[in-house]
Amino acid sequence: MRNILSIDLEGSIEGKSAIYNNKTILGEDKKSLYEIRKNLDIILEFLNTHKVKATFFTLSRIIKLAPEIGLQIIQNNHELASHGFRHLFLDQMSDKEIEEYVYSSKSIIEDATGSKIYGFRAPFFSVGRKKELIFDTLAKNNYVYDSSIFPIKGHDLYGCHWDSPNEIKRLNNGLIEMPLSTLNVLGKNFPALGGGYLRLLPISFSRFSLKHLNNNNKVGLVYIHPYEIGGNYSEHVKSNFLQKIRFYRNIGNVTRQKMTSLFNISKFTSHYEFLKDQKFC
Repeated sequence: MRNILSIDLEGSIEGKSAIYNNKTILGEDKKSLYEIRKNLDIILEFLNTHKVKATFFTLSRIIKLAPEIGLQIIQNNHELASHGFRHLFLDQMSDKEIEEYVYSSKSIIEDATGSKIYGFRAPFFSVGRKKELIFDTLAKNNYVYDSSIFPIKGHDLYGCHWDSPNEIKRLNNGLIEMPLSTLNVLGKNFPALGGGYLRLLPISFSRFSLKHLNNNNKVGLVYIHPYEIGGNYSEHVKSNFLQKIRFYRNIGNVTRQKMTSLFNISKFTSHYEFLKDQKFC
């Protein structure tokens, strides 16, 4: 079984925007673009070396400012998908704002790059109580799949619908849902792969999780951020000591070594390529 690798293409400032109560940060665009460009070169070389395809869930704001970033990803045979326009909580928006957000983020990337967008991931996996509206809006705008359900609880920023099964399935409206990977322990879902869990926990845990999922005929979905792989990030003046450990420990070379360990035990591909392989589309 091939597993799935996704990268949420955003700057480290944007990814931590909850710290700033969703407010735009001074110099955010300039800092994010500089950081993303530096990390992207490292990421693409790393993935090409290991012959791994990935899905880049990309903020359309980034592509609007710098279309060449999207083109660089496509030229290296990876998938572009939508991560919305700006990194905000969707379930805190009005219904009208959600509909515009979902539509515009897709059209901006498609118009700027000429690449068809099939997938969507909500920032912070924030579909929450507006899940049905968001999923219906995605289907109406011809998205093929969504990857916004992270069925865990207890996390301070995200986690929703924690009783949802961890399986890829087609919804009644035709949209395919691809939830983030979890392990079920004593009836509760625990995060298994990607992000801080990959960086901060021993690699043995990620390897065990991946093998366990595959042995039970479930796909492993690894997600990661550019600064975690590339090692370049923008310092946050308001980050305290524990936040710095949480967000930045083991970034760069250590994360790449851990990802290499997973690549050595399994093959990885993009979301859309996986769906095609499994005859979902």
